[in-house]
Amino acid sequence: MAKKILVIDDDAKLRFIIQLNLQAAGYEVLLAEDGPPGLALVKSEQPDLVILDVMMPLMNGFDVCKTIREEPGFPDCSVLLLTARGEMEDKGEGFRSGADDYLVKPFDPRELVWRAEALLRRLRRPHLSDEPLTYGAITLLPATFEVKTSDRTLKLTKVEFSILQVLAESANQVVTSEALQTRVWGQANDDGVAAMRVHINRIRARLETTPETPRYLKTVRGRGYVLATT
Repeated sequence: MAKKILVIDDDAKLRFIIQLNLQAAGYEVLLAEDGPPGLALVKSEQPDLVILDVMMPLMNGFDVCKTIREEPGFPDCSVLLLTARGEMEDKGEGFRSGADDYLVKPFDPRELVWRAEALLRRLRRPHLSDEPLTYGAITLLPATFEVKTSDRTLKLTKVEFSILQVLAESANQVVTSEALQTRVWGQANDDGVAAMRVHINRIRARLETTPETPRYLKTVRGRGYVLATT
């Protein structure tokens, strides 16, 4: 069955171009012209991926993404943000809202298809089994993309869960940002370093009792990240 992709963008011409390219790549494509109707389709159609413009008249893409991530009733879909705003602080806001990837306009439609393919291919559940995976003091729940510690259970996005599982599989060992990017996204680049930092900080803020002195998810300056499970 073809993967289902929802495109939410107020630019009708761009929606059409994206639709043609995704359909040519074999995807089922749904369209919405703004945030509110797009959210309704996310709930009713349960797409595998949402391609989401940031600047829209009724509801901006950051708020749409936050709604998908934080409110009940929405699927665990991947989110790719599209925007003409390429400054690093805007990218940071996008990732903090829960986006999985970020593409700056103008872009080559082929790159959009490649990124969609990468998200749909690599952001599946990291394990085929839904059985809990315990690494010391941390338990990962692949069926629900949740993580449990001794004092809390939290829901992660697919990207966040993938990041934490890669670190858990090398528990108590440093994993470089480049290696982490490659395992999660299939490639490593300068933009990915900043994106990974934002994702790590987002996970840490909810995982740790005191994020400024983390017990589990630690940064090793100049080297990478380590998940301490003992």
